[in-house]
Amino acid sequence: MSFERMDSNISLPSELCQAIVNGILNGYKDYLEARRQAYNALRVSAAYAWTKGNHIDSSVYKEFEKYRQVKSSVEKAGYAWEYLQFILEDTSGEKYLIIVKNSRGIKKAFNGQTDGVKTNNYLREYAGINNSFIDRTVLKTVPSEKVVQLELPGLGREGKEIATEDVVSYDRFYIVTCEFDSQSKMISKIALTIPNQAEMTLIEVADLTPLIENSTHSISDEELEVAKTDKLPDGIYDENHTFGYEVASEKQTDTKEAN
Repeated sequence: MSFERMDSNISLPSELCQAIVNGILNGYKDYLEARRQAYNALRVSAAYAWTKGNHIDSSVYKEFEKYRQVKSSVEKAGYAWEYLQFILEDTSGEKYLIIVKNSRGIKKAFNGQTDGVKTNNYLREYAGINNSFIDRTVLKTVPSEKVVQLELPGLGREGKEIATEDVVSYDRFYIVTCEFDSQSKMISKIALTIPNQAEMTLIEVADLTPLIENSTHSISDEELEVAKTDKLPDGIYDENHTFGYEVASEKQTDTKEAN
C-alpha cells in the first residue's frame, strides 16, 4: 500500500483549499511565462526549470496574505534551496503546518517501505508531528496504485536542523502535492495529504483537483508549450534523493541548436 485516501473529514477550510489551488495555478502560470521569456531572450535557459517551486510558493503566499490566521516563514532545505512554510491557527487554537510540494511517482519515498529510510531527514521529522494525531484518530483508508515521492537531490538534515519544539508546537502537518502530466505538462492533480511517519505513506485528506475549475486562473495549451521540451532522467531518483524538497530538475532539450 503506497498511497492512502482517508475516509474522513479532516481537511482544511474550503476557502483556504481554494486559495491554495488558486496560488498553485497562478504560480505555475507565472513560471511558464518566465520560462517563455527566458527561452526567447537567452541562448540557454534550462536552469529556469528549477524555479517552479519558487513561483508556486510565492503565489500561494500572496493568496494567503488576505487571511490573518495564516502566517508564513522562509525556510532553507540543504545549503541553498529556500521554500515557504505556512502556519494556520484555527479558532480552537490548534496550529497546522502546511507546505506545497511537487509530487513524483515510482520511487522510494512514501511507498510504504520503511526499511532504509533516513531517519534524520527533515520532512520525515516533520511527519512526526502527526504521530499522536494519527494514533488517536480512526483513519479508514483504501489503497491506491499511486506512489508519491518528494525529492530534491542532495538535500537533507545538514541544511536544516529540526528543533524538538518545532515538532511539538504543531498539531498537524499537511503536504499539498501537485502532480503534472508528463505529456501535456498541465497540473493533473492537487491533493491535501497528511504524512504518516510510521508507515512512510501519504494519507489523502482531500482531492483538491476539482477546485481548479472554480479558480479565476487558467493555463492555456499555448502557455504550456515551453515546458514540453523538458526531459527528466530516471536516474536522478535514487535512495539518496528521497523524501526531500523537489524542484523541477528537467533537462531542457535545446531546440535552438543549429543543424
